[in-house]
Amino acid sequence: MLEDDQYIIDEVIKGNIECFTKIVMKYEQYAYKCAIILLKDHHYAKDAVNEAFMHAYRSIKTFKNENFKSYFLKIVYNCCYEILRKNKRLILKEVEKEEEGYNYTEFEFEKLDDSKAIIKALQSLALEDKTIIMLKYYYDYDYNQIASFLKIKAATVGSRLFRAKEKLKKALKDGGDFFE
Repeated sequence: MLEDDQYIIDEVIKGNIECFTKIVMKYEQYAYKCAIILLKDHHYAKDAVNEAFMHAYRSIKTFKNENFKSYFLKIVYNCCYEILRKNKRLILKEVEKEEEGYNYTEFEFEKLDDSKAIIKALQSLALEDKTIIMLKYYYDYDYNQIASFLKIKAATVGSRLFRAKEKLKKALKDGGDFFE
């Protein structure tokens, strides 16, 4: 049985630095899956995950007994956004260069079909669209959790999710005969 996150966090705050390794091991894959979908680049995704763990460690004393998984996902998302903001042209250029030879199969997707068409279609969406789809269908967040994460009203989640799904369907149709 995995130890409770709050217990581990309390131990880290008390000075047991080795306990943070348990947090890293528990959430590393989770963070990487989020980062790779948002950033579309293995190296940037690893950088974002590393930065997220460093940020979580530095700010662990301010953690307020909430759901650590949600708290940490916000940190990962913010690190990814910061990398995109700083390197937008570089990331787009690298994706274009590697697009045909990009190895999509090296990642483990638990709930998304790991076909190249779906991954490629998801990655073609704007950051806001792919984020809302990931939160709903990959991480099983409900509308209230998504609203809290994105800092929008729960009623807005439904309309944004609908538009994002329509864009995803269009991207899948444009990418081949997926729905034919």
